[in-house]
Amino acid sequence: MSARSVCVDCGIDTCPRKGRWEYYMVHNAVWAEAGMDPDGGYLCIGCLEKRLGRMVRPRDFTGAPINDLDVPWDTTRLASRKMGRHRAMKR
Repeated sequence: MSARSVCVDCGIDTCPRKGRWEYYMVHNAVWAEAGMDPDGGYLCIGCLEKRLGRMVRPRDFTGAPINDLDVPWDTTRLASRKMGRHRAMKR
């Protein structure tokens, strides 16, 4: 596990293994709104949402391949945000 893949707020590894992956890219403005520097580390989706004070929406994600909807290793929570299913999901 790389120290860089750890959520800077809660400490979970954001890209440990299939089904527990919360590795994604949001637009720079969303990242800045969360108080993060461009290369300031990682946040799990839950911590990003806490900082934003709202749930993440599909339009918050960039067009990067890591955000493809068919990425098999995403957590249910991350996949639901990418698809616009805004209900509380566990990691």
